[in-house]
Amino acid sequence: MKTQPLKRYTDPDSRSKSEAARIAALLALSARKKYSETALAFKIAEGVPVGAMDNFAGVYGESFVPHVVPEEIWRKHAKSKKPLPKEYSDRIYKLAQVTDMLGLIYRGDADKVRLFLGRPHPLLDGETPFDIVCSGAAGADAVLNLLRRARAGFPV
Repeated sequence: MKTQPLKRYTDPDSRSKSEAARIAALLALSARKKYSETALAFKIAEGVPVGAMDNFAGVYGESFVPHVVPEEIWRKHAKSKKPLPKEYSDRIYKLAQVTDMLGLIYRGDADKVRLFLGRPHPLLDGETPFDIVCSGAAGADAVLNLLRRARAGFPV
């Protein structure tokens, strides 16, 4: 399995306080640049590097790729080393937002993150959070809202 990108969430002192910086790291964007929310938005509009998929494979396993990016598109862009198209970059960004929130909630415990994402949830009409996130931006927002409520201490 790939390296574990959630390790940086285990130590609150070493992880970035900025959500944009944490998401930029999950998306395998340059660590030399400081990302504001605006800079991150423009970078995602240009396309997320295919290397971002390696970070997510470290959390979700290799089999998640076709749920987010069709395999032929992923292979084509991996071979050419070109960023992914905007549509898929937006999907990956939403997955990064959910992954970031889960990293904070579960303090980098990838097993708990995978368990949460793979288990049907009653507040998501019995669907798994992962399937809802992969359904599109509205689905990812639904999962993020659930996670924000949980982080605020509301029962979910």
